[in-house]
Parts: sequence; structure tokens; C-alpha cells
Amino acid sequence: MPWNRVNTDSTSTRRRWWRPRPVHAVVASVAIGVMLASGLTATGASLSALSNCSDVTFIAAIGSGEKYYGPTDITDASAELANVYRAFVARLGTRRSYQPLVIDYPALPVGVLFAGSNFAAKVINILTTNIPTYLNGKNDGVRALWSAFETTRASCPNERIVLAGYSQGAMVVHQFLEELNATRDSASKAAVRGVILLADPDRVKHSSIVDFGNAPFSGYGACDVVSHFVSCTAPDPLTDIPGRFQSVTIGVCTYEDPVCDTSDFIPDWLFNTSAGRKQLVARVERIHSSYSYTIEPRLAGQRIAQLVLAR
Repeated sequence: MPWNRVNTDSTSTRRRWWRPRPVHAVVASVAIGVMLASGLTATGASLSALSNCSDVTFIAAIGSGEKYYGPTDITDASAELANVYRAFVARLGTRRSYQPLVIDYPALPVGVLFAGSNFAAKVINILTTNIPTYLNGKNDGVRALWSAFETTRASCPNERIVLAGYSQGAMVVHQFLEELNATRDSASKAAVRGVILLADPDRVKHSSIVDFGNAPFSGYGACDVVSHFVSCTAPDPLTDIPGRFQSVTIGVCTYEDPVCDTSDFIPDWLFNTSAGRKQLVARVERIHSSYSYTIEPRLAGQRIAQLVLAR
């Protein structure tokens, strides 16, 4: 059966708010800025005809700045998710058939984020205009994931589904799980056999999921930091992965990656000069891109493959 776009209205679920922490507004802007490394130009999900059912569909949500090359091309679209996917399929071997599916959704270029006449104005503009606009793109990603998920379920109801997201894509997957959890569709919930979140901006302090990264257990992501300025999950509060999916979810967050481990590590003096800010951004970009070659994402892929093989 061909894959067709399914229009799905997102549902929401009740979540509890985390108490906001006093943070420097500039920390919030840099953390979100990393998520917006560059732009994607597509306007929504584009699913080509994938006719044959397999044992597993690996649905990938790429991050901002990663170009969409088509519904099955993880390798070119995201080096970070490709690192996971290669380990996942290597562990599956010939014991399960599989196929990848990449969702396509819009994101803003980083240049839009830093518009303004001076640095203070840029921060205000980021918090009041650019982040909300960016989050609209994230909402498009959630709708695109619903489309891919429901099409998979309708076409191949017996398939196991693995969800993987990097950076902004991890936020898309996180919110999707919240919305799926709020439904009464127990069969669709059971179809989700594994979830991998690389550098999740929605990561919360003392998360109940297993994290293969080296970020502290007390760390939290960019969305927690900006929560008293703007909500990443409006109209719902930011929460941990729903309990139904915690046992099949693996996170990977690297220490001092301000997208998933903001945690007040950025000293204010780094923002006092243009050179200091450039140095900070370069440092952050180096850490945030490390998921493309480090071993922890590969271990996450192998672990999720083991879960799929066991069930």
C-alpha cells in the first residue's frame, strides 16, 4: 500500500509545570541558537511510495540545519542519526527486516534568530519573536511525525516502530510521545518498540529514562531554561517522557551541550565581548555536533535493536 500524507490534528495532554529557575536571558538565546544552526526550506512531510511492509520502520526526525534528501535517506540528512541507525541495523542483522523513514518539516535559519540593532535588542527579539516562530516549525514537525506514524500503522499494522530524533527532532519526538500517550489507542502505543533522543531540548532534571551520555543527572535542556520566558510545549507544560514509553526510550546528552544540558554552565563574562560570544558559540557547536561520531549514540542504537529483537 502506498504511503500517503495523513492530516492529523495534534492532541494535547496534561503535564505538570517545573518550577522556573532564575537564569540569564542570554543563556537561553544561545541554547536555542544552537538548535537553529541553519535553515530547512521544505514546507512539510513528503512521503514517497514505500510499498512493502517490513518488521521494523525506523522513523527519524532530523534537527535544524540538516537538509531533507528524501523519505529514506538518513545518511545524507543527518550524520548524528546515521550514527545511531548504522549501529541499530548492524545489531538487527538479518533477524528482522527494516526500512528507514525520514520526516520533513520546516525550521528557521540562524540568521533570523540574531536580528536586531544591538545585542540587547537581539536577545529581546529572540525571546519574543524568533523562538515562538521557531516553535511553530517544531509543531509542523510533530504533525509530520503523526502523518508518518499513522500512515505506517494503516499500511502495515503489525510493524514495530522505532522513533529517533536529534536536537529539534528530539523535541518533535518527545512531544509526539506526549500526544500519543494522551490517546486511547493502546495498539499504536504498543507498536512503539524503541525511542532514541539525541540532545533533547525537552530533557528535564532527574529524568526517568536511561541516558547513555555523560551529562549530569541534575542537568536539563534549553526548553527548561527558557520556560519562564516562553514555553516550548505550549499550551501544555514541560514534562518527562510518559511512563508508558520510559522503558523503551534511550537518551544521549553530552556534558555541557546547552541544548540538552544547559544547567547554568555558561559564565556571563563570555557574553561581555563579541570575541567571547564567538568563542562560546564555537565551543557549543563543537559539542553539539559530536553525536555524529561518538560511541554513545551507537550504543543507544544497539540497545534499541536488542529491545526490538526481544519483543
